[in-house]
Amino acid sequence: MSWFNSLEILDQKITILLNGSHVTFIDSIMWAVSKPIFGFPFYILFIYLFFKNYNAKSAFTIILLMGLTVGLGDFIAHELVKETIQRYRPSHNLEISHQLNFVNNYKGGQFGFVSNHATNMTIVGLLTFLFLKKTYPKSWIYLVIFVLTISYSRIYLGVHYLSDIFGGWILGIILSLCSYRIFKNLIS
Repeated sequence: MSWFNSLEILDQKITILLNGSHVTFIDSIMWAVSKPIFGFPFYILFIYLFFKNYNAKSAFTIILLMGLTVGLGDFIAHELVKETIQRYRPSHNLEISHQLNFVNNYKGGQFGFVSNHATNMTIVGLLTFLFLKKTYPKSWIYLVIFVLTISYSRIYLGVHYLSDIFGGWILGIILSLCSYRIFKNLIS
């Protein structure tokens, strides 16, 4: 058995385990966490902190750069990676989809590798930390919880495998570090 087949089997088992722990109350929470509106209060807080800790020009540059990086991450994750690899989401995988629970009958798009949610939230979380680490060195704890919660919601809802999430995290980290380097070069 190849390592890819072993990964696929492990991914399926983890997804069935995490997705199978459905409780109506938790279903509602995971559904809400997975929605874009969930992040809105956090984004407002991050923007406030950027303006509090940087001059207006730098804060606007940070926000613009972060927005462009998220847009690039979203494009790469969906258009380049998902459409090239075309790995079915658990919800569209005929081998296991009948074993999964779907909140509000949500199944996502056809392909899942890599997770756009994981990519984008990693970018937001990591860049926020990098830009605020001097003032708030322990903020990484809250930002990791933020990223992990949203990422977990995607597995819980049955629309991503753990490896989809890991792939999104890796892509998000790479893009964040490149973006941060660009910002440092712009202001130096």
